[in-house]
Amino acid sequence: MSSIKKIFHWKNHLAIYLIILLLFNLLFLNLPLVNVFGYEFSVLNSVLLIVISGLFIILCCIKKNEGEFNNLSKDLFLPAVLFLAIPFFVSVINSFFTGFCSFSDGFLFYLVITLPSVVIGYAVGTTSFFLFKRFRRIVFFFILALILLITLAEFYFNPQVYFYNPVLGYLPGTIYDEALTVDLKLIIYRFLNLLFFGGLLCGMIFHYSGKIKLVKAYLVSYLILLPVVFLFLSPSLGYSTTFGTLESELSNKVSTDHFEIYFADGINEDFVKLITLHHEYYYKELADYLKTTPQEKIRSFIFKDRFEKKELFGSANADVAKTWLYCIFTTYDNYNASLKHEIAHCFSSEFGAGPLKVADMINPFLIEGIATASSPFFDENDIDHLASVAYKGGYKVSLEKMYKFSSFFTQSSTVSYIYAGSFTKYLIENYGVEKFKRLYTNLDFPKIYNKSLKEIEKRYDSYLEGLNTDDTKDRANYYFGRKSIFYKVCPRFIADRLGKAWGYFQNEDYEKAAGLFNSILEKGENYSAVIGLTESLVKLNRRDSAEVLLKTYLDKFENTGYFYNLEFRLADLCAESGNVNYSDSLYKKIILQNPNPTLYYLCGLRTALTERDSLLMNYISAEDSEKYFILKRLNKNKYYYSSFPVIVDLSRSFNEEYGIFIKQFDKTFVVNDILSTYGVYYLSQYMLEKLDFKRARRMAALALRYNPDNNLNLLFKDNFKKINWFYQNPDSVLNRISNIKE
Repeated sequence: MSSIKKIFHWKNHLAIYLIILLLFNLLFLNLPLVNVFGYEFSVLNSVLLIVISGLFIILCCIKKNEGEFNNLSKDLFLPAVLFLAIPFFVSVINSFFTGFCSFSDGFLFYLVITLPSVVIGYAVGTTSFFLFKRFRRIVFFFILALILLITLAEFYFNPQVYFYNPVLGYLPGTIYDEALTVDLKLIIYRFLNLLFFGGLLCGMIFHYSGKIKLVKAYLVSYLILLPVVFLFLSPSLGYSTTFGTLESELSNKVSTDHFEIYFADGINEDFVKLITLHHEYYYKELADYLKTTPQEKIRSFIFKDRFEKKELFGSANADVAKTWLYCIFTTYDNYNASLKHEIAHCFSSEFGAGPLKVADMINPFLIEGIATASSPFFDENDIDHLASVAYKGGYKVSLEKMYKFSSFFTQSSTVSYIYAGSFTKYLIENYGVEKFKRLYTNLDFPKIYNKSLKEIEKRYDSYLEGLNTDDTKDRANYYFGRKSIFYKVCPRFIADRLGKAWGYFQNEDYEKAAGLFNSILEKGENYSAVIGLTESLVKLNRRDSAEVLLKTYLDKFENTGYFYNLEFRLADLCAESGNVNYSDSLYKKIILQNPNPTLYYLCGLRTALTERDSLLMNYISAEDSEKYFILKRLNKNKYYYSSFPVIVDLSRSFNEEYGIFIKQFDKTFVVNDILSTYGVYYLSQYMLEKLDFKRARRMAALALRYNPDNNLNLLFKDNFKKINWFYQNPDSVLNRISNIKE
């Protein structure tokens, strides 16, 4: 009872700290991601508790007289319990009414990330009190700043985007990697934190209780020596990644006039030549467009897959550039989707500002705008076309708001990137690149353009309105009808469980997979879980249930980007079940909707197969190898151009010898519609991939013979321009490279 009275005695500041802690946690309930009992909640409370517990213990030490320190450990125990209890119960009680994502996951995050924070705060607080007679609170914050500075230094000097830090616990990298759980590495790291700061705290308590006598010089040595040793060992332990670590893992290197390209073992020589040519071609393109070149060679790191990228770099799904280091990080199987975009970031460093060489106030709309404008195609669509589709399809945004930091990330990423790229492209094409370079480091439209942003936005809107993008509502939904992570339900929990469920599926444990996918859907609508449950039910020979599931979720996903993929999967299921008339009607419906190029040609292929008796049923139920031979037979007497992309993808997956692959294309090509145009375009890209520049150039030229619409025509022109450069310049580039195996 006396302890309770001490807490609420007006002279005891503990009550004030507890009230502050309570108010902050009530505020957290209104913030996205933090309002969930999980990772973000635990990280913010870790920071908050370190500050509150540290300030509290400094005050306690100041108020104690000599000889009153004997009970310091007992005096600290109850406040520590209260500090940890308030956030926990606020979030748990809130989750009881609003719904838990996962209590066990949340509790693990709280236990591993938040619980050590009170010990860290106490340790840093007592250390500040011991080392200095005055300005102890300033010293306390200075020490915390030094600890955080370690992460800033790692971010600035190292390639990594993941970070381990005593104050924050763990930062996973970009927002595009949603899956996150407590793993053994994090547990060990926080255990090491407890050993270090717990030892420091015990030393302080023993010193003030008279059991030992601490010497300041020894304490300072402890504070400096052990962290330095850990920082030295952290790359070997996996808690940081240096360039030395990265270059030893990606041990193959190609040097060109403008790049140092690093890649892992197992990548064949032809691919090395291909990607080298792509780097140099994009360099030339960007130099012409941006009227500048980087002062240093660009280092390009190409990981063999997303798992290696996650382990070494910290981000599995996002390709990244560190402009101030002139470094880009991409993945082998997806390099060409973002390579030019990432190189463009390094070019922008030449007119960027500050230590990071980026835009004014690190503005993401400017930073991503210039990179997207410099690489102006997304999923084989011109970015102006997609911006117009968004504008007319109900996804118009206020550019004034988009230039604010938070608005960029709270939108769907496609909305943010497309508008940023298209508007930046509009500024450059209408006012010149030099004015944009000035805007990049001084976001002042009236000063640079003699017009307000609103005036320019009106003209830009008129430009989008004038593009031929009517009747593209379905395309707008496909590309823009998705949510940012900040508006998803339990994104961390869902992403983690999806990974586990798909793991069960890959291991052919379909019952467990179905159960886990179903439990995810109980939390909320999730496209990947719907598809996963559908495929699991099919494998369990419960096709009727799979069809019912898809029909149920079609209504729920209407007007979203996932609706059309569900339509397509339902059509395939119905075709497999023999309901060919219904499946054919769905395929033709998707062709009319035309949400994206891939679904368009896949449905075109299936309608062609439907016309060939029972060939559709055989094709859909066949293994990939049999599908390939069905399509080869289909094209024996005449070309079915909608099959070309599928034939290419299947041949690539089998690693079929190119000489054998190309023999099937021995007839005259007739290009007179969208499917034939797209088919030869896709074939030209594969020929380029195989370094068959002559045939690739011929196919790229054929794709230009038919002009379906301006959007695709821009794509085909860009494709021909690139392939023509490859045709004319391979030796001049490849003869000047040095290929080194470390």
